[in-house]
Amino acid sequence: MRINQLFSILVMGLVVCACEQTVDVQLPYDKKIVINSFVGRTVWDDHAWISKTMPFGEKVTNDNSVINNAIVKIHWRDTTYDLTYDASQRGYDLPPADNRWQGDSLTMTVDWDGLHAEATAKVPKEPIIHEVFCYESINDTTVFRIVIDASVYPGIVTWSQDFGRDFPEVLSPMEFYENSPYSLPMLSESDTNMIRIRQFVGWMYTDELQTGDEIEITFWIADREYERYLMDRYSNGDEGPFGFGGSNPYFNVKGDGIGLFVPVLEFRQRVKVTVVKN
Repeated sequence: MRINQLFSILVMGLVVCACEQTVDVQLPYDKKIVINSFVGRTVWDDHAWISKTMPFGEKVTNDNSVINNAIVKIHWRDTTYDLTYDASQRGYDLPPADNRWQGDSLTMTVDWDGLHAEATAKVPKEPIIHEVFCYESINDTTVFRIVIDASVYPGIVTWSQDFGRDFPEVLSPMEFYENSPYSLPMLSESDTNMIRIRQFVGWMYTDELQTGDEIEITFWIADREYERYLMDRYSNGDEGPFGFGGSNPYFNVKGDGIGLFVPVLEFRQRVKVTVVKN
């Protein structure tokens, strides 16, 4: 290598090194309450998950993000339910489901560290289950696709529990994932008549299943407000580094908070089935 070439390389290296600087950028931190809660579940322990946003770059854990000293309430008409923090679950104990809520609205309020967040959402009405069909797999007579035939009120989202699981796949509204089977009956919310739907509720693996046998099914119904989150989260076709493009999905929490508060109806019951042979 010639001397002038070596000199040029050394000079360029010095210039590059001189341009490298450590820049300490303080990104703004917008402290908010995060609400992530169903209400109305009865099969599994029912808790409201209340946490806070964390500064950018700080590792988020259950211990440093959870809020354990908030004032959390649920309001229905003239009734107020005060929620107590359960340290063993890192959540707030929710009131038991009440059939009087159906068709009405519930409001959750959270006050913490000078911040106030709240969300209001509607409780759906109870459906009617007409029949449960078990479709035998074409290639395997021990595999059945379970479908419920039910009448529901419009403006709802339904989803189901896969068989063989001892716990729900969806523990909180924002944990819903793309492959969970959910159904969105698309009718005008002004339509007050019930509509009939067929909802897939999972697969069942058994050596023998005959018409008239009983199985246990579990499924949930929520107001269409939840659909707005699901559509933003999974159906906008704009997948960014956080899974839903460059902005937050739809949240129904207002004030100094973000997140979801979703009343649900939960059904876990034994039903007789109709087996459809191939």
